[in-house]
Amino acid sequence: MHSCAWCKPRLFQVLSRILEYQTQKGVFYSHTRDQSTWISSFYRGSSLSSLSAKSYGQLYPVVPYANSERYKSNRVVRLFSTDSSQFSKATTQKPSLWQQWMARSRVFRWHKGSSKEGANGTKKEDAQEEFVSWRKLFSLAKPEAHMLSLALMAQMVSVGTTMIFPMAVGKIVDIIQLPNSVDQLKWMASALAGLFVVGAVAVTVRVALMTTIGERIARDLRQKVFQSLLKQELAFFDKRQSGELVNRLSNDTSVVSKTLTENLARGIRSSVTTTGGIGFLIYLSPTLTVAALSFIPFLTVVGGIYGSYVRSLSRKLQDSLAAATQVATERISAIRTVRLFAGESLEVSRYTQRIEDAFQLAKKVAIAEGFYMGGGFFMGQASLLAVLWFGGHQVLQGAMTVGQLASFAMYAVNVGFGVSSLANGYGQLTRAQGAGARIFAILERKPSSLTGLTDSDLHYPCNNNNNNHQKNNASFAPEIQRPSIVFDQVHFSYPTRPQHSVFRGLSFRVEPGELLAITGISGCGKSTILSLLSRLYIPQQGHIYLGGYDINTLDIHWLRKQIGAVPQDVVLFDGSIAENISYGVVGENISMEQIVRAADIAGADSFIRQLPQGYDTQIGERGLSLSGGQRQRIALARAIVRKPRILVMDEATSALDVESEAAISEAVDLLRRKEDICTIVIAHRLSTLRDSNQVIVLNKGVVAESGTFEQLIAKPKSILSRLMLISEGHGLEAADGEKVGGGSS
Repeated sequence: MHSCAWCKPRLFQVLSRILEYQTQKGVFYSHTRDQSTWISSFYRGSSLSSLSAKSYGQLYPVVPYANSERYKSNRVVRLFSTDSSQFSKATTQKPSLWQQWMARSRVFRWHKGSSKEGANGTKKEDAQEEFVSWRKLFSLAKPEAHMLSLALMAQMVSVGTTMIFPMAVGKIVDIIQLPNSVDQLKWMASALAGLFVVGAVAVTVRVALMTTIGERIARDLRQKVFQSLLKQELAFFDKRQSGELVNRLSNDTSVVSKTLTENLARGIRSSVTTTGGIGFLIYLSPTLTVAALSFIPFLTVVGGIYGSYVRSLSRKLQDSLAAATQVATERISAIRTVRLFAGESLEVSRYTQRIEDAFQLAKKVAIAEGFYMGGGFFMGQASLLAVLWFGGHQVLQGAMTVGQLASFAMYAVNVGFGVSSLANGYGQLTRAQGAGARIFAILERKPSSLTGLTDSDLHYPCNNNNNNHQKNNASFAPEIQRPSIVFDQVHFSYPTRPQHSVFRGLSFRVEPGELLAITGISGCGKSTILSLLSRLYIPQQGHIYLGGYDINTLDIHWLRKQIGAVPQDVVLFDGSIAENISYGVVGENISMEQIVRAADIAGADSFIRQLPQGYDTQIGERGLSLSGGQRQRIALARAIVRKPRILVMDEATSALDVESEAAISEAVDLLRRKEDICTIVIAHRLSTLRDSNQVIVLNKGVVAESGTFEQLIAKPKSILSRLMLISEGHGLEAADGEKVGGGSS
């Protein structure tokens, strides 16, 4: 009994170690009161608090930590494994050197995360690999398989000419020592000249094809990544910096495309040169081959360590470059703000620090590569010296000719360069694996089914009347003659700030042809209404209806085509004024007459015609060459030209003078009545509120007050009355200790 009690945990320990070596995905050391166990990191990097009832190989991975950063450290994590009621504890015990070496020598490391979709239509962080497999990486070149095959055939021809040359040189050396060998020399020289011509043609074909293929792969890859980015839900972008995503489009795709072409060709050339050279070495002298290849075991072992080290740094380097790109992109786009606040020196310092971080990582890679390449060079030269030493003795003994020794030495040099090139290519491949993982993280990410887009959405015909577009049975484009808008007990908080509720049961209704004015203090969620109505976000509770249909059941592209929006922060694109006004409806072949009519209603036609090129005037990035009022009028024209069923204006005339605002409001009001447009205006100005059919005041996440402007303003203690006092500069005095609170916009 005692021996059985002793053997059972020991047997369990052995089986668990076998499990670890079979999975080869990292090392976790688990300790309980009576036994020690090696646990496979099958769930490494996950939030494992939900896995307490699950077992993996009779091991319970009870890990209450939600922060996956804990598992990226080189510390040992102690886990209670056999008792699911226990909880894990972190330890500061350092792993052994063997454990560290095994961890560094892993080819692939995984971070497993949840990819479940949240209740608000957003997605939690997806599973992402730090490095992708070679097969997965090279699958990106599959569309170019035929052209790539031709390029590789040309590469093989050029390598073949290279492999023949040392043998030919040896023959020439031996022929020179023979009497009356002129004719043989002429024949050998002619043969070599023809060989060189063939090699030159093969190199030309290979370089031309590989360069073209590489550019085509980079083009297609950037297109696919960009399309995948556009399909993602808005919450995806809320959690990421634009510089990081731009870096994936530019730097990461370049690294991958270069690896799939240039580095692939170089690797094949080096492999053939190495294996073919070894074959010729054995053919010429098996004894000398041992001396010539004595350095390969050293390079193999050191190469594994070097590759693991470079792999660990490559992702950090890519992240550092992305951070530097983010700083540069953001500051250059906001150069006017930088100028106004004299922040040039601060931004130079900030960018310099980001670049310095990337440089320090690159320097570590360079130093490691230098030591590795230097060591390989020394070993190669030492083996060549050994070849000449022992080969010279064999020549003196008559076992080899001088020509054979010359050929052998040249093949040995070729093998040395081939192995060195393979080692260098291995380092480049590991870097490409990191870049490829970042690319696949975008390509394979599934957008939210409620707020994201599909491939068909990206090619959706720009036609508001097209009702045949359907992604699936749950989304459709209905026939709605006079749409109404209903918010029914909507509860919402932004995914990045789930603890701050914007709405806590928001309800209101807008009838067709009606003008609803929404007001409230800053931060009460007025602008969020447009985001929810256009399904950029999904409320956690409640429903939003359009024409009696829950908007979650409607085709998302069709839904957004029904809405003409003028956001608070107007965004225009680099291009002409006409292109900006017609943005989003180009597929309808919109006429210039329609563009001019929309601009006239928005009060933009007069100032546009005064510009040198009129509607063809280029407005520059973000339209910053125009004034704030001009940008607002172009944005309003852009919303009107779509012929929307719903018009949402968020402080759309805040930068205009009173006279211009009155003229535009009158024109928009006529259009609303004529087209029966359901209109929502977010405003603080007295004139806008007075002209509306209904006013609602948002406060603390709900509709605090609703009615006509006259009804609300007649109440001296109403929130609207106090807001009007604020706008007139009288300040806010809450009666009876009541506070006007807000949510989070």
